[in-house]
Amino acid sequence: MTQSVGETELGHTPEMVPQESGAEIRGRSLWQIALRRLRRDKAAMFGVGLVLFFVLLALLRPLLDLIAGVDPFTFDASSVTSAGLPIGPIGGISAHHWLGVEPSTGRDLMARLLYGVATSLIVSVVSAIVAVGVGVVTGIAAGYFGGWVDSLISRIVDVLLGFPQLLFLIALTPLIANRLNSFGIDSTSPFWRGLILVMVISVFGWPYFTRVIRGQVLSLREREFVDAARTVGASGGHILFRQILPNLWAPIIVFTSLIIPVYITVEASLAYLGVGFVTPTASLGVILQDAVSWSTVVPSYFFLPGLVLFLIVLGFNIFGDGLRDALDPRSSH
Repeated sequence: MTQSVGETELGHTPEMVPQESGAEIRGRSLWQIALRRLRRDKAAMFGVGLVLFFVLLALLRPLLDLIAGVDPFTFDASSVTSAGLPIGPIGGISAHHWLGVEPSTGRDLMARLLYGVATSLIVSVVSAIVAVGVGVVTGIAAGYFGGWVDSLISRIVDVLLGFPQLLFLIALTPLIANRLNSFGIDSTSPFWRGLILVMVISVFGWPYFTRVIRGQVLSLREREFVDAARTVGASGGHILFRQILPNLWAPIIVFTSLIIPVYITVEASLAYLGVGFVTPTASLGVILQDAVSWSTVVPSYFFLPGLVLFLIVLGFNIFGDGLRDALDPRSSH
Protein backbone atom coordinates (compact mmCIF):
# COMPACT_ATOMS: atom_id res chain seq x y z
CA MET A 1 0.00 0.00 0.00
CA THR A 2 1.37 3.44 -0.84
CA GLN A 3 1.74 6.10 1.79
CA SER A 4 -1.23 8.47 1.82
CA VAL A 5 -0.71 12.04 0.75
CA GLY A 6 0.28 14.33 3.63
CA GLU A 7 1.08 11.47 6.01
CA THR A 8 4.56 11.61 7.51
CA GLU A 9 6.74 8.67 8.42
CA LEU A 10 6.09 9.47 12.09
CA GLY A 11 2.44 8.55 11.64
CA HIS A 12 1.29 12.16 12.06
CA THR A 13 -1.12 13.61 9.55
CA PRO A 14 -0.89 17.40 9.42
CA GLU A 15 -3.93 19.58 8.96
CA MET A 16 -5.12 20.03 5.39
CA VAL A 17 -4.33 23.45 3.97
CA PRO A 18 -6.01 25.00 0.93
CA GLN A 19 -3.95 24.54 -2.23
CA GLU A 20 -3.00 27.82 -3.80
CA SER A 21 -1.07 28.56 -6.92
CA GLY A 22 2.63 28.80 -6.12
CA ALA A 23 2.09 27.86 -2.45
CA GLU A 24 5.16 26.43 -0.79
CA ILE A 25 4.83 23.11 1.05
CA ARG A 26 6.68 23.29 4.34
CA GLY A 27 7.54 20.30 6.47
CA ARG A 28 7.67 20.35 10.24
CA SER A 29 10.54 19.03 12.31
CA LEU A 30 9.94 16.66 15.22
CA TRP A 31 10.46 19.53 17.66
CA GLN A 32 7.90 21.72 15.87
CA ILE A 33 5.40 18.87 15.92
CA ALA A 34 6.11 18.23 19.61
CA LEU A 35 5.66 21.90 20.52
CA ARG A 36 2.38 21.97 18.61
CA ARG A 37 1.14 18.87 20.44
CA LEU A 38 2.23 20.30 23.78
CA ARG A 39 0.31 23.51 23.18
CA ARG A 40 -2.83 21.49 22.41
CA ASP A 41 -2.52 19.46 25.63
CA LYS A 42 -4.48 21.45 28.20
CA ALA A 43 -3.27 19.36 31.12
CA ALA A 44 0.37 19.83 30.10
CA MET A 45 -0.12 23.58 29.72
CA PHE A 46 -1.66 23.67 33.19
CA GLY A 47 1.48 21.94 34.47
CA VAL A 48 3.65 24.46 32.61
CA GLY A 49 1.69 27.26 34.25
CA LEU A 50 2.20 25.81 37.73
CA VAL A 51 5.92 25.32 37.15
CA LEU A 52 6.41 28.83 35.78
CA PHE A 53 4.36 30.29 38.64
CA PHE A 54 6.60 28.80 41.32
CA VAL A 55 9.79 29.51 39.38
CA LEU A 56 8.75 33.16 39.11
CA LEU A 57 7.95 33.25 42.83
CA ALA A 58 11.42 31.90 43.58
CA LEU A 59 13.09 34.42 41.26
CA LEU A 60 11.03 37.37 42.52
CA ARG A 61 11.34 36.39 46.19
CA PRO A 62 13.55 39.35 47.20
CA LEU A 63 11.21 41.80 45.48
CA LEU A 64 8.08 40.30 47.04
CA ASP A 65 9.70 40.33 50.48
CA LEU A 66 10.64 43.98 49.96
CA ILE A 67 7.11 44.91 48.90
CA ALA A 68 5.60 43.13 51.91
CA GLY A 69 8.29 44.48 54.22
CA VAL A 70 9.21 41.05 55.60
CA ASP A 71 12.07 38.56 55.52
CA PRO A 72 12.31 34.85 56.39
CA PHE A 73 14.65 35.24 59.38
CA THR A 74 13.40 38.13 61.56
CA PHE A 75 11.56 37.13 64.73
CA ASP A 76 8.37 39.06 65.49
CA ALA A 77 7.37 38.48 69.10
CA SER A 78 4.46 40.92 68.76
CA SER A 79 2.74 38.53 66.30
CA VAL A 80 2.50 35.60 68.71
CA THR A 81 1.11 35.10 72.20
CA SER A 82 3.15 34.12 75.22
CA ALA A 83 2.26 30.50 74.40
CA GLY A 84 3.65 30.92 70.89
CA LEU A 85 0.30 30.93 69.09
CA PRO A 86 -0.15 33.39 66.19
CA ILE A 87 -2.25 36.44 66.97
CA GLY A 88 -5.08 36.81 64.48
CA PRO A 89 -7.22 34.54 62.31
CA ILE A 90 -5.94 31.63 60.19
CA GLY A 91 -2.45 31.50 61.60
CA GLY A 92 -1.98 35.24 62.11
CA ILE A 93 -2.90 36.54 58.64
CA SER A 94 -2.77 40.33 58.61
CA ALA A 95 -1.90 43.26 56.38
CA HIS A 96 1.74 42.84 57.35
CA HIS A 97 1.85 39.02 57.28
CA TRP A 98 -0.09 37.97 54.16
CA LEU A 99 -0.03 34.23 54.88
CA GLY A 100 0.33 34.39 58.63
CA VAL A 101 3.34 33.78 60.85
CA GLU A 102 5.37 30.89 62.15
CA PRO A 103 4.26 29.82 65.65
CA SER A 104 6.62 30.56 68.56
CA THR A 105 8.95 32.78 66.46
CA GLY A 106 6.55 35.05 64.57
CA ARG A 107 8.65 34.80 61.40
CA ASP A 108 6.67 35.63 58.27
CA LEU A 109 5.31 32.44 56.70
CA MET A 110 5.09 33.81 53.16
CA ALA A 111 8.76 34.80 53.21
CA ARG A 112 9.68 31.39 54.63
CA LEU A 113 7.67 29.60 51.94
CA LEU A 114 9.18 31.66 49.11
CA TYR A 115 12.66 30.99 50.45
CA GLY A 116 11.79 27.30 50.82
CA VAL A 117 10.52 27.04 47.24
CA ALA A 118 13.73 28.62 45.94
CA THR A 119 15.87 26.30 48.08
CA SER A 120 14.02 23.16 47.00
CA LEU A 121 14.07 24.11 43.31
CA ILE A 122 17.79 24.90 43.31
CA VAL A 123 18.76 21.63 44.99
CA SER A 124 16.46 19.50 42.82
CA VAL A 125 17.40 21.15 39.51
CA VAL A 126 21.15 21.05 40.20
CA SER A 127 20.88 17.41 41.35
CA ALA A 128 18.96 16.52 38.19
CA ILE A 129 21.55 18.26 35.97
CA VAL A 130 24.42 16.41 37.66
CA ALA A 131 22.65 13.02 37.62
CA VAL A 132 21.54 13.39 34.00
CA GLY A 133 24.98 14.64 32.90
CA VAL A 134 26.78 11.67 34.46
CA GLY A 135 24.08 9.32 33.18
CA VAL A 136 24.41 10.61 29.61
CA VAL A 137 28.20 10.20 29.56
CA THR A 138 28.22 6.75 31.13
CA GLY A 139 25.20 5.55 29.16
CA ILE A 140 26.69 6.61 25.83
CA ALA A 141 30.04 5.06 26.72
CA ALA A 142 28.46 1.76 27.76
CA GLY A 143 26.10 1.54 24.80
CA TYR A 144 28.46 2.71 22.05
CA PHE A 145 31.81 1.17 23.00
CA GLY A 146 30.47 -2.05 24.56
CA GLY A 147 32.98 -4.67 25.67
CA TRP A 148 34.77 -4.16 28.98
CA VAL A 149 33.56 -0.54 29.16
CA ASP A 150 29.94 -1.70 29.07
CA SER A 151 30.63 -4.49 31.58
CA LEU A 152 32.39 -2.15 34.05
CA ILE A 153 29.73 0.56 33.91
CA SER A 154 26.89 -1.98 34.09
CA ARG A 155 28.37 -3.64 37.19
CA ILE A 156 28.78 -0.26 38.93
CA VAL A 157 25.18 0.58 38.07
CA ASP A 158 23.98 -2.79 39.41
CA VAL A 159 25.84 -2.24 42.69
CA LEU A 160 24.44 1.26 43.22
CA LEU A 161 20.90 0.19 42.35
CA GLY A 162 21.21 -2.64 44.87
CA PHE A 163 21.56 -0.25 47.81
CA PRO A 164 18.46 0.74 49.82
CA GLN A 165 18.69 4.32 48.63
CA LEU A 166 16.62 6.17 51.22
CA LEU A 167 18.51 4.54 54.07
CA PHE A 168 21.85 5.42 52.51
CA LEU A 169 20.71 8.99 51.85
CA ILE A 170 19.77 9.31 55.51
CA ALA A 171 23.06 7.77 56.62
CA LEU A 172 25.46 9.52 54.22
CA THR A 173 24.19 13.08 54.69
CA PRO A 174 25.15 13.46 58.39
CA LEU A 175 28.31 11.41 57.79
CA ILE A 176 29.57 13.86 55.17
CA ALA A 177 28.41 16.80 57.31
CA ASN A 178 30.42 15.53 60.29
CA ARG A 179 33.48 15.09 58.09
CA LEU A 180 33.20 18.70 56.93
CA ASN A 181 32.84 19.85 60.53
CA SER A 182 36.08 18.07 61.40
CA PHE A 183 37.83 20.30 58.84
CA GLY A 184 36.39 23.43 60.43
CA ILE A 185 33.65 23.89 57.82
CA ASP A 186 30.14 24.80 59.01
CA SER A 187 28.12 22.05 57.35
CA THR A 188 24.83 23.61 58.52
CA SER A 189 25.25 26.64 56.25
CA PRO A 190 22.86 26.66 53.27
CA PHE A 191 25.68 26.40 50.71
CA TRP A 192 27.47 23.41 52.22
CA ARG A 193 24.30 21.58 53.22
CA GLY A 194 22.92 22.14 49.72
CA LEU A 195 26.16 20.84 48.20
CA ILE A 196 25.99 17.73 50.40
CA LEU A 197 22.41 17.07 49.30
CA VAL A 198 23.28 17.49 45.62
CA MET A 199 26.15 15.01 46.04
CA VAL A 200 24.18 12.27 47.78
CA ILE A 201 21.05 12.65 45.63
CA SER A 202 22.91 12.66 42.31
CA VAL A 203 25.17 9.72 43.29
CA PHE A 204 22.11 7.50 43.59
CA GLY A 205 20.28 9.14 40.68
CA TRP A 206 22.59 8.75 37.70
CA PRO A 207 22.46 4.90 37.45
CA TYR A 208 18.79 4.99 36.42
CA PHE A 209 19.49 7.35 33.57
CA THR A 210 22.59 5.40 32.53
CA ARG A 211 20.38 2.39 31.87
CA VAL A 212 17.91 4.47 29.86
CA ILE A 213 20.61 6.04 27.67
CA ARG A 214 22.50 2.77 27.26
CA GLY A 215 19.39 1.09 25.88
CA GLN A 216 18.75 3.97 23.48
CA VAL A 217 22.36 3.96 22.22
CA LEU A 218 22.36 0.17 21.72
CA SER A 219 19.35 0.63 19.45
CA LEU A 220 20.65 3.71 17.63
CA ARG A 221 24.09 2.36 16.81
CA GLU A 222 22.50 -0.37 14.68
CA ARG A 223 20.32 2.01 12.69
CA GLU A 224 20.79 2.60 8.98
CA PHE A 225 21.95 6.21 9.25
CA VAL A 226 24.77 5.18 11.62
CA ASP A 227 25.81 2.39 9.24
CA ALA A 228 25.78 4.89 6.38
CA ALA A 229 28.02 7.26 8.36
CA ARG A 230 30.48 4.45 9.02
CA THR A 231 30.42 3.47 5.35
CA VAL A 232 31.51 6.93 4.20
CA GLY A 233 34.35 6.92 6.76
CA ALA A 234 32.87 9.17 9.48
CA SER A 235 34.92 9.34 12.66
CA GLY A 236 33.72 8.01 16.00
CA GLY A 237 33.31 11.55 17.29
CA HIS A 238 31.15 12.50 14.31
CA ILE A 239 28.93 9.46 14.82
CA LEU A 240 28.56 10.15 18.56
CA PHE A 241 27.94 13.91 18.42
CA ARG A 242 26.26 14.32 15.03
CA GLN A 243 24.34 11.08 14.60
CA ILE A 244 23.58 9.53 18.00
CA LEU A 245 23.47 12.42 20.49
CA PRO A 246 20.85 14.50 18.59
CA ASN A 247 18.51 11.49 18.77
CA LEU A 248 18.92 11.34 22.56
CA TRP A 249 17.69 14.85 23.34
CA ALA A 250 14.04 13.78 23.61
CA PRO A 251 14.58 11.13 26.35
CA ILE A 252 17.08 13.41 28.09
CA ILE A 253 14.60 16.28 28.31
CA VAL A 254 11.68 14.06 29.31
CA PHE A 255 13.68 12.22 31.98
CA THR A 256 14.95 15.51 33.43
CA SER A 257 11.44 16.96 33.67
CA LEU A 258 10.19 13.83 35.44
CA ILE A 259 13.13 13.43 37.83
CA ILE A 260 13.02 17.01 39.19
CA PRO A 261 9.77 16.49 41.17
CA VAL A 262 11.22 13.24 42.57
CA TYR A 263 14.26 15.15 43.84
CA ILE A 264 12.05 17.90 45.28
CA THR A 265 10.26 15.23 47.32
CA VAL A 266 13.57 13.61 48.34
CA GLU A 267 14.99 16.95 49.53
CA ALA A 268 11.83 17.69 51.51
CA SER A 269 11.84 14.18 53.00
CA LEU A 270 15.47 14.44 54.13
CA ALA A 271 14.82 17.83 55.73
CA TYR A 272 11.68 16.46 57.40
CA LEU A 273 13.74 13.57 58.81
CA GLY A 274 16.32 16.02 60.19
CA VAL A 275 19.25 15.19 57.87
CA GLY A 276 18.66 17.83 55.20
CA PHE A 277 18.60 21.59 55.62
CA VAL A 278 18.35 22.77 59.21
CA THR A 279 16.75 25.86 60.70
CA PRO A 280 17.09 28.83 60.27
CA THR A 281 17.49 27.82 56.62
CA ALA A 282 14.02 27.57 55.12
CA SER A 283 13.07 24.65 52.92
CA LEU A 284 9.70 23.01 52.47
CA GLY A 285 10.87 19.98 54.47
CA VAL A 286 12.16 22.11 57.35
CA ILE A 287 8.88 24.03 57.54
CA LEU A 288 6.83 20.80 57.45
CA GLN A 289 9.01 19.24 60.16
CA ASP A 290 8.37 22.19 62.46
CA ALA A 291 4.68 22.38 61.49
CA VAL A 292 3.89 18.84 62.64
CA SER A 293 4.04 19.78 66.31
CA TRP A 294 1.63 22.68 65.71
CA SER A 295 -0.76 20.95 63.30
CA THR A 296 -3.56 20.46 65.84
CA VAL A 297 -3.61 24.08 67.07
CA VAL A 298 -2.47 25.94 63.91
CA PRO A 299 -3.55 23.72 60.99
CA SER A 300 -2.84 26.43 58.40
CA TYR A 301 0.86 26.28 59.31
CA PHE A 302 0.94 22.63 58.23
CA PHE A 303 -1.52 22.97 55.34
CA LEU A 304 0.18 25.80 53.42
CA PRO A 305 3.68 24.28 52.99
CA GLY A 306 2.08 20.89 52.25
CA LEU A 307 -0.08 22.50 49.57
CA VAL A 308 2.89 24.29 48.02
CA LEU A 309 4.92 21.06 47.89
CA PHE A 310 1.97 19.20 46.38
CA LEU A 311 1.40 21.81 43.66
CA ILE A 312 5.08 21.99 42.67
CA VAL A 313 5.36 18.23 42.32
CA LEU A 314 2.00 18.05 40.53
CA GLY A 315 3.03 20.75 38.05
CA PHE A 316 6.31 19.06 37.14
CA ASN A 317 4.66 15.63 36.84
CA ILE A 318 1.86 16.84 34.57
CA PHE A 319 4.32 18.81 32.45
CA GLY A 320 6.67 15.82 32.20
CA ASP A 321 3.86 13.48 31.15
CA GLY A 322 2.67 15.94 28.52
CA LEU A 323 6.20 16.45 27.23
CA ARG A 324 6.72 12.70 26.97
CA ASP A 325 3.51 12.31 24.93
CA ALA A 326 4.39 15.28 22.73
CA LEU A 327 7.83 13.88 21.89
CA ASP A 328 6.53 10.37 21.21
CA PRO A 329 6.35 9.89 17.40
CA ARG A 330 3.73 7.19 17.90
CA SER A 331 1.38 9.59 19.67
CA SER A 332 -1.82 10.33 17.81
CA HIS A 333 -2.34 13.75 19.41
